[in-house]
Amino acid sequence: MKKVVTYIMKMAVLLVVLLLFHGCSYYRAERNFAEALDAMSKGDFELAEKYARDGEFVNPKDRKSRMILAWALYKQSEFEKAQRIFSGILAENKKSIGGAQGMAWVLYIKEDYEGAENWFKREKDWAVAYMASSLWKELEHTESKYIESIASDGYYGLGLIKAAQKDYGAAIKYFEKSTRYTSSFTSKSNIWYALADAQYFSRNYRIAAQYYILGLDGMENPEAVKRLFICMMETGEGLDSLKVFERGLLTAVDRRPFLYGIALNAYMDGDAALFSERMRVLAEIDPYYGDTIYIRGAIKGKKALAGLVRDFAKAYFRIGDFKGAHGKIKEYKQLEISDCEMDRLEAWCVLESGLHKEAFEIFKELSKRKGCKKDDILVGGATALIGMGRTERAGEILLKIQRHHPDNIRAKFTLAGLAYMEKDYNSAIGIYSPLLENFSEKEKYFSWVSRGIMNLGWSYMSVGQYEKALTIFSHAYGLHNNPGYPEIYEGLGWSNYYLRKKAASKQAFDAALTLDPDRPSARRGLESANRIDLNRTR
Repeated sequence: MKKVVTYIMKMAVLLVVLLLFHGCSYYRAERNFAEALDAMSKGDFELAEKYARDGEFVNPKDRKSRMILAWALYKQSEFEKAQRIFSGILAENKKSIGGAQGMAWVLYIKEDYEGAENWFKREKDWAVAYMASSLWKELEHTESKYIESIASDGYYGLGLIKAAQKDYGAAIKYFEKSTRYTSSFTSKSNIWYALADAQYFSRNYRIAAQYYILGLDGMENPEAVKRLFICMMETGEGLDSLKVFERGLLTAVDRRPFLYGIALNAYMDGDAALFSERMRVLAEIDPYYGDTIYIRGAIKGKKALAGLVRDFAKAYFRIGDFKGAHGKIKEYKQLEISDCEMDRLEAWCVLESGLHKEAFEIFKELSKRKGCKKDDILVGGATALIGMGRTERAGEILLKIQRHHPDNIRAKFTLAGLAYMEKDYNSAIGIYSPLLENFSEKEKYFSWVSRGIMNLGWSYMSVGQYEKALTIFSHAYGLHNNPGYPEIYEGLGWSNYYLRKKAASKQAFDAALTLDPDRPSARRGLESANRIDLNRTR
């Protein structure tokens, strides 16, 4: 009897422990689900995946955690993994609307439009049937909002499929139905954009513009702004877009589309001053963005707007796009405006394209004109002569500039470059090094400044001053955002090599070869760096 009582007591204790464990597991699963849901709402999909996996581990039958896990994977573009989980959920419950929604979006992303369409229809039909039933009026707000969201999602997905198939008429009908419902899954702005695009590709520009404006009232979308421009050009109307552009200009990280929009509105309203002012700012930020067929059409042949053409030419020149700058200069010169600065920039563009003799002739003609910036013209002519191999004459001109214009830094750089070419490294160092403190701002491209600084680095290398060479190449590296110039890495590689810094040397040579695999000097440098014996002194 005593053994029976003892056994019953043990079983009772075990039952209590199991109940407590089950309760704790349930609590932990619910807590992990809540954390995963919160991470999803904040866009931290990796964290959401972690919490969802923790919840699934604690309670493998917790379908909510698995659903969150599938969506977290989907948001990280792990579509195959997400599809397997959604399929598993549907295998357990064929009526799972969450599973149907997940499968619809995975198949849509994979461009399986036929499969996706069936699941989107299931979503839509379920929600529409529920809203038509007698149960609809009895639902709480959160429940009714979820069902509306499913309806909106189903119609939106069906619209996207029809748009992908270029059936814009059917897409418009689906998108219009999607906008009738509140959605927790897709922002209203994205649905407006999709509807606007369908109208746009159907050439209904006035209607498309109205929907783009509705979308832009909620969030910025540069592609939508560009299409709104085209709608405005096609209709000849600014509509209500100006307020959207002005508000976007104050809040957007990327100001370009909104500057463009305001400029285009100003042009349509005949406000040439505002048009020019906004386009000038846009050219400063990014001439490629502003220089479109619409703007070219607006300013072509108009002397009153010649200043804009000039501004674009200077903007291209500043970023080292000499071909683009030269094209704008030619366009500007067609207006028959006498302008020394544009003629001088044209000569530099020709020179940068490698046409040394042609550039020299232009500089020579400019040197005869009054009112032009004489010292810059002479520097250009000397640089052209160096390219033509007439280094002695170039040196004479540069020394003359030094006497009359001692503050012309480019002339000094060119003179130092000439010394470097002639392997007079000490003279090159003597001219370059005092000028270095003038250059600390970021470079837009690998300009004459960068070339001069690299020459200084190699000059130090040639006279055995490797620490100074490393400092100079590091300075050249710092002048460029995300430097993509193999010559800089090569300089870092060789200076580190001679300082016996094996890891740094190899890393630099690897970077140079990644950018230019056919660079022989970098290849030799990497092979040499691999042979460095760190135990041997120099």
